Amino acid sequence: KKKKKKKKKKKNILGEKKKRKIKLIFILVLLLILFTFCGNKQKTEKERTDILYSYKTEYVGDASKVIDIVYSLEYGKETKPNGIEIESKQEPYGLKIYLEGKESIDEEKLFKNSVVIFSLIGNLSEIKYMKKENGEKIKEFDKEEVRKVLLEKENKNLDEIGKSKENLEKYLGE
Repeated sequence: KKKKKKKKKKKNILGEKKKRKIKLIFILVLLLILFTFCGNKQKTEKERTDILYSYKTEYVGDASKVIDIVYSLEYGKETKPNGIEIESKQEPYGLKIYLEGKESIDEEKLFKNSVVIFSLIGNLSEIKYMKKENGEKIKEFDKEEVRKVLLEKENKNLDEIGKSKENLEKYLGE
């Protein structure tokens, strides 16, 4: 009987050691995943800026780059662009961005996105954000007005933001 008890005790001790090892491995894997995702967010922001900056163009008529810029920006958790209209037949050159989503539109986010768009598209003069559902205008931004507000409120130069990846990344990170 004593031998059976000793064997059971050894099995229990071995079983507990295995359980501890498994728990330890599980915790280490979770920590590794956590650190990986935390590090990737910063990398993703830099990659996002690199991608955005690669679409920089002098002309609003460069449709593929304009589309890529518009669709690379964030408009809200549930708000997304769903179509654009480029107005490039005569000056002032404009861009209509059709947005759809259930949430209310954050006008500060639209302003910031407009700064990015104006800084990356050289001859663009105005941006109109429209509701996709009914074509109603949400907000309109004029490049010169944005330039003025940006300088007065944030002490930033619109032209400088688009001059380099670093400047764009700095602006997006704020």
